[in-house]
Amino acid sequence: KGVKQELESRGAHVFDYGEDEKYLQESATLTAMAFFDFIKNKNFSPVENKRVAICGLGRIGKRLVLSLCRENTQILALSGKADAHKGNYPENVSFYDYKDAKNVLDGCDIVINTAPANVIDIEAVKNMPENAVFYELASAPFGIDNESTKYLGKRYVKALGLPGIYYPKESGELIAKSVLDHLSLHDDL
Repeated sequence: KGVKQELESRGAHVFDYGEDEKYLQESATLTAMAFFDFIKNKNFSPVENKRVAICGLGRIGKRLVLSLCRENTQILALSGKADAHKGNYPENVSFYDYKDAKNVLDGCDIVINTAPANVIDIEAVKNMPENAVFYELASAPFGIDNESTKYLGKRYVKALGLPGIYYPKESGELIAKSVLDHLSLHDDL
């Protein structure tokens, strides 16, 4: 039995702001902004004029793609539903299914994973250039196994919790707003 179910079985009202769609959308925007601050702050290679793969076109992936469109970047977007996204983005974005990752990542300078699932297999990583960087923004189980990238000599950077690091005030305000909005809908609390 999960914690939420246990608390509810004892009569507690449980609210998970991680299930609040408005919060999730705004947090995704902060995550995308924080990612660019992160690579700049850590002196990682800039994304301009690079071949960049985005794995996952959920809330964060979509925002990263749109931000990268302004950076004169060749964008390769990988998703489980690649065809569903075509037509919703600028022309410099190409769409591929995860199963094509082995061929798509060949020649990519940067891979940014936002999918919280193992979507990139070791064979795809083998095809990446020697100096490529794999950024992990997703939570566990992550898009690729860190040990596999190390074994292959690839650079793997876990970039987790970026909104709280680069935008702590705004992140806290988003959480507070979500909780307060929820409480305003429940006079009985």
